[in-house]
Amino acid sequence: EIKHALTKRAIKKYPQFESEWSSLAKDDSSRIMYQSFFRGLLRKFVDFESLRTSNTKEDRIKGFVSAYAMTNFKEDVAELCTFAELNNNLLIETDPSLNDSCLMKKVKLAERVNLLPTDFTDYLKVEKKYLESASPSSLGISGSTDADIDFYEEANAFVRKHPKSKYAADMQKKLEWVRRYPYVKNYISSRDSN
Repeated sequence: EIKHALTKRAIKKYPQFESEWSSLAKDDSSRIMYQSFFRGLLRKFVDFESLRTSNTKEDRIKGFVSAYAMTNFKEDVAELCTFAELNNNLLIETDPSLNDSCLMKKVKLAERVNLLPTDFTDYLKVEKKYLESASPSSLGISGSTDADIDFYEEANAFVRKHPKSKYAADMQKKLEWVRRYPYVKNYISSRDSN
C-alpha cells in the first residue's frame, strides 16, 4: 500500500504522470489494456494472489510485470515498482538495454517521477552484465571470459557515476569478488601498466 501512496504523491507533483503511464498501457489498436471492469467479476472466481505472482513473457512484452498489474493504473505502477525493488531479475530478463520496450519506458517514467531511484536503469544494465558473467560469485567459479571484464568496467563506471547510490555497496562487493579472478587481475595489471 506504500506504493499506492507514493503514486498518489507522484500524480500531485507530476499531473501528467497518470496519462503518460496510461499511454504506455495501450495495445496496438490504442486501447487501454487495463481490465478493471472485469476485476470485480473475477474476484469471485480468481485467486488474485496467483495473478499477482504470475509473470509471463507475454505480460512483459505488453509492458506489465504481472497479470495483476493489468487490472488498473494504480496496480500497474505499484506492481512494477515492487517488482523493481524486490525481484529486479524479472526486469533484467526483459533486457534493460531495450530502451524502447514498453516495460522499460515505464521504468524510466517511474525513475523520472521518483518512484524508483534515478539510477535504477543504470543499475539494471550493470546487474545484467554481472549475470552474463561466466563467473557469478554465488558459484565461486574463477572466471576467464570477457564477460567478467565487461562487468568489471561497467560496475566501476556505475560506482564512479553514482557513489551514493543504494546499489553502490552491492556493486563494490561484486567488484571485489571479480577482482580476484586471475583473468581480471591480469587485465587490471596490463591496463594499469599502460
